[in-house]
Parts: sequence; C-alpha cells; structure tokens
Amino acid sequence: MVLTKWTPEMTSKFIYLHHEQECLWRIDSLTYRDRDSRNTALRNMIAGIELPDLTVDDVKKKIKYLRSTYMVEVNKQEKSLRSGAGTSTIYKSSLSWFNEMDAFIKYVNVKRNTQSSSISQPDFENTESDEHSVTDTNNETDTGSVRVDQQKYNNRKQEDSQKRNTAFGKRSRLNKLSSVVENMQALAETLNSEEQENDEIDIFGKN
Repeated sequence: MVLTKWTPEMTSKFIYLHHEQECLWRIDSLTYRDRDSRNTALRNMIAGIELPDLTVDDVKKKIKYLRSTYMVEVNKQEKSLRSGAGTSTIYKSSLSWFNEMDAFIKYVNVKRNTQSSSISQPDFENTESDEHSVTDTNNETDTGSVRVDQQKYNNRKQEDSQKRNTAFGKRSRLNKLSSVVENMQALAETLNSEEQENDEIDIFGKN
C-alpha cells in the first residue's frame, strides 16, 4: 500500500502509536532486539492506525521516513548552535510533529551516545530521504559487525592456543632434558660405584 499523502492528524496518531511500542525505539528495552516482539508491535500499530491495506512494510517505511526527517531537523538545530548564533536565530523546526517525535526519540539519541557503539539498530531505523524508496542496509551492518566480532574472537582463540602449545612444547623439552640429565647422573653414579669396587678388589689382591 502506498499513501499519496499523510495528513498531520494521521502522522500525529502514527507517532503516538510508535511511542507506545517501546521495543521499536527504546534501546535498553529487553525486547528491543527481539524480532518477534518488534513484528508484534508493528502489527499493533497497523491495528491502531486503522488504515485499509496498511502493511508491516508500510509501517517500517513510515518510521524510517519520520526518523530520517527528524534527524535532518536535529542536525540543523545543532549546526545553528555550533555557529554561535543568538537564541533568536537558533533554528527551530517547522514540522508540526517534530516535538512529538523529539519527546521520546531524543531519549534514544542521548542513550545511544552513552552506550557501546556495538549496539545495532532494528531494521527499520536507518533510511534514505525518500519515504517510498528506502534501502535497508542496517541488517547488513549488523551481520558485518557480528562477523568482525566473531573473527576477533577466533583470532584471540587461535593466539591463545598457539601460546599454550608453545608453553607445552617448552615444558616438554625441559622435561626431556631433565630426564637426560637424571640418566647421566645415574650412569655416572654407577660408573663411580664400579670403579670403587674394582679398586677394593685390586687392593685386596695386592695384599
């Protein structure tokens, strides 16, 4: 389904429903990374918006569009603040729904900046500027991140194994060397003992 235009009222209701489904945006939620919970939340939004033929993909695209547009507005505000503009010239968004999004998405941005960058976003958070021509690259990013982490783990595991093998090899060589020394000492003691016996026999023969 493709809507030709969302009215301000429809968009406001959509944002309200999005806000209610915390697993779709609250990164510290226990269900944030749970795909089944997110799909259920998306279907709940469809039921709440009450638009005919609205699909899960439509809801994802709308979320992408709203978040992308919201971030453009936030970046404009931050740029105007960095420029040293006075309070009267600081950029203020003219979007009717900006404050509604800002009320909870701002929490996401602050929270994300204080957490590890390894936290990846659900597959509907990144977007292009066009509402209906979105390419979702986030899943690929998540997969790539997992591959990198797994590769690092494998490398560390291999290094640890090599260190253990090296240490084991050194201990094995030391043990062999120690065994050789002990055998040589035992042989020397045997030879000394035989020499002493021969000396005693020789002395006895002379007498």
